[in-house]
Amino acid sequence: MTTSVDTIAALLVDAHRQRRPLEAMPPGVGALTREQAYRVQDRVARSLGGVGGWKVGASGPDAEPLAAPLASSLIAASPASLPAGRFNALGIEAEFAFRFARPLPPRERPWSRDEVIGAIGALVPTIEVVDSRLGAWARDEPEWKLADNQSNGFLVHGLEVREWSGIDLPGFPVELWIDGACAVSGEDSGNPARDLPRLAEWLANHLARTRSGLAAGAIVTTGSYTGLLPARAGQTVVARYPGLGEVSVRFTEGAGD
Repeated sequence: MTTSVDTIAALLVDAHRQRRPLEAMPPGVGALTREQAYRVQDRVARSLGGVGGWKVGASGPDAEPLAAPLASSLIAASPASLPAGRFNALGIEAEFAFRFARPLPPRERPWSRDEVIGAIGALVPTIEVVDSRLGAWARDEPEWKLADNQSNGFLVHGLEVREWSGIDLPGFPVELWIDGACAVSGEDSGNPARDLPRLAEWLANHLARTRSGLAAGAIVTTGSYTGLLPARAGQTVVARYPGLGEVSVRFTEGAGD
């Protein structure tokens, strides 16, 4: 079997627009490589209206990160209202993001950690809405999940925090509330990658090698502090970042436009 990047991208774009998952392996399509998965991402992002940011994460402090684009059309400010029916598998995660004030374009030498941190304009509290365009056959397949933008469905962001250098990011007590009840307390939260600037540095150099770099204004979310929780129509989700504000999203009935 062969693997066509264009074919897979077209199927994922259609799954986005039709709001239904791919229920079976497409005929004649073989296994995806990581490089092909990243190429699929690029084609899907162009079809969805361009890139407004990125998600990057790692399963542990020393694990290799993975990245995926955030479509500009799938980013909004808090408070947000989203129709639950637009998602196939509705989940929620509270995350910190960085907003980049300066671009980090391709160049011959890698971007250093200090240069990447210096390009960050603000820390941004967020809620990532998790979704999948894949059927059960592929949701646990790493390369297919990567091609499907690491299961991004939407990103809701709060107010920017410009003075963030003194914040204890690994130990920050993020809270997640659903319909007024605490679902994840601050003492139970935490990002498994721990070092969020490491993720930003890796992403900047990944994009400098494989794309056109990291653009000024891009928002980069860095992985869940609360784990993945399910949500449903009628619920209001609030992520609280003590001292930094909160982010909220309400999931309405129906599928929207």
